[in-house]
This record gives sequence, structure tokens and C-alpha cells, in this order.
Amino acid sequence: VKTGECSKMNLRLKIATLGCVINMVALQAAFVNAQPFDYALFELPVLKESDQFVPYSWTREINNLGRIVGQSKPNANLLNAVMWDESLSILDLQVLEGFYSEAVDINDQDEIVGWFSSDQMVHSAYLWRDGYVVDLGTLGGSESVANAINDLGVVVGQADSEFSRVAFVWENGQM
Repeated sequence: VKTGECSKMNLRLKIATLGCVINMVALQAAFVNAQPFDYALFELPVLKESDQFVPYSWTREINNLGRIVGQSKPNANLLNAVMWDESLSILDLQVLEGFYSEAVDINDQDEIVGWFSSDQMVHSAYLWRDGYVVDLGTLGGSESVANAINDLGVVVGQADSEFSRVAFVWENGQM
């Protein structure tokens, strides 16, 4: 390649690169100016506030209908599984009275899975459906936790077996 040809090739390469950069900047500007999404920040309510304890809550999952699940801690002695609906109202799932509980996942049929415990140490997996709670049990051990549920109602999680902790699938009433 002759020296003059290298200079022409370098110039063409620089022009092509500059053209790409200009196109990228134009596309980015168009994307930023289009603003396809509107965002709003909302504070989700907590359960029964107490004067002696600063209540708090946290979220775990949201379904395609805008319903959110998680936990709310209204006082030092309670930890409740909750769901916020699309109007941002809070619903105490009342998994088991007097127990700690957390809602971990929700599907588009508003079926909710999570765990409950009497002492925050040994957890039991549950399925909440239409206001009723189903204890999913274990695989021979003392503990289980439900981690997710799909739109067919199939639950996955982890459970103690007789010898170790293993993954489980719960479907049609069977773990």
C-alpha cells in the first residue's frame, strides 16, 4: 500500500467513525427526548403504627396486575406478610395469627407464597390463595421456605429432608 493510499484510507476511516458517532449521539438524543415512560414514587403504607416503635415495611415482588407483596413490621413483636393492591392499600395476609410471616412472591392469579414462623428461626413454606393458607410441609425435616410461584400455581423453594436441605417443587398438593 502506498503512502498516499494509507492517508486516504485513514481519512475514510475517520469519516466513517465520525458518522457512526454522530448517528449514536442523534439516536441517544432522540431516545432521551422521547421519554416513553412516566415514573412516580409512592410511599407504601405500613400496618398499624405504634407510638413506641417506628414501623417499617419492605417489598419482595410485583405481579403484572400491579399488586406487590412483602412484609410489614408494625411493632417490635410482629412481622406480617402483606400485599399492596393497585390503589396502594395494604392487606395483612394473616398467614397465622401470632406468627412471623413474609410474602415472597405473587403470580397473576394473586396466589402468594412465602414463609411463616413462630420464632423467626424455623420457617414453614405456605401458599396463600383466596384468603386461605396452605402449609406446604417439608420433606421429612423441620423447615421449608417457598421462593416463587408461577401462573400455573407451581411453587418452588427449599426444604429440609431427613439428611439435608434440598430444592422442592410443589404442585397439585404434593411436594
